Amino acid sequence: METKYFTVCNLAFLGRALTLAESLQKQDIRLLIYVFDKRVNLNSLPDYAELVWVEELDITNFKHLAFKYDITELSTSLKAYIAKSLLTNEISKVIFLDPDTHVYSSLRPLEQELETHPIILTPHFTSPNEEGDLALMRFGSFNLGFFGVNNTKEGLNFLEWWHERCIDYCFFEPQWGLSTDQKWVTIAPCFFPNLKVLFHQGLNMAPWNLHERSLKHLEGDSYVVNDKEDLLFFHFSSFDIDDPMKLSKRLPLATKRYDEFKKIIQVYAESLRKHNEI
Repeated sequence: METKYFTVCNLAFLGRALTLAESLQKQDIRLLIYVFDKRVNLNSLPDYAELVWVEELDITNFKHLAFKYDITELSTSLKAYIAKSLLTNEISKVIFLDPDTHVYSSLRPLEQELETHPIILTPHFTSPNEEGDLALMRFGSFNLGFFGVNNTKEGLNFLEWWHERCIDYCFFEPQWGLSTDQKWVTIAPCFFPNLKVLFHQGLNMAPWNLHERSLKHLEGDSYVVNDKEDLLFFHFSSFDIDDPMKLSKRLPLATKRYDEFKKIIQVYAESLRKHNEI
């Protein structure tokens, strides 16, 4: 049974999505990119990505949703819907990655987790941090730049529940307890007992969890986290191509860690520049 990988973005983020697609190609994975924009003619695209124009999907009240939400709210509101639509008799598992993630090691372990668990998620971080803990209260426990679901009753029920909440309440309004699609999933373990939280430190490494994770470059595209776990994928959230060494516009990298991250930033920035020209 096949596993499908997908992401969502608008045209402004297409370069990031294609950069992700290229990193997945090394594992013979072809990425589905759902584009939240009106269809336009593009230059020739690499064959390791397949574009799907969301306006061409049969989504009930799509124009209403597009008016109701901004682009971030709109694209995140339909992630569950897209995931469920991909699960068929031939597709047993679906894995979502944000367009600004980049893959460095085999994701086969994630597919194996979905053999025995209907839903897999990663927390933003796994050790207490006062400032970060307050952020979790505002934005949610899990980072929904990644999730995996399998084609089982519990997996499908999760996607249906999540979709229903996101269609009505996918606003970014932290003061009201809402943070697009993400905050809803904080309460998902209350309803779906076989949901699994993955604590592997090489999953979803990102600017918000660097306080607990160190990075070491081995060779080629290989990196190790905390000297013990392979880096599977890094989430380059708020990456600024014009000032890459900051790593993130919202959570700038400490100057003392520049040497640690120099290699991974340089390679990602180079790939992103190439794909931004498409």
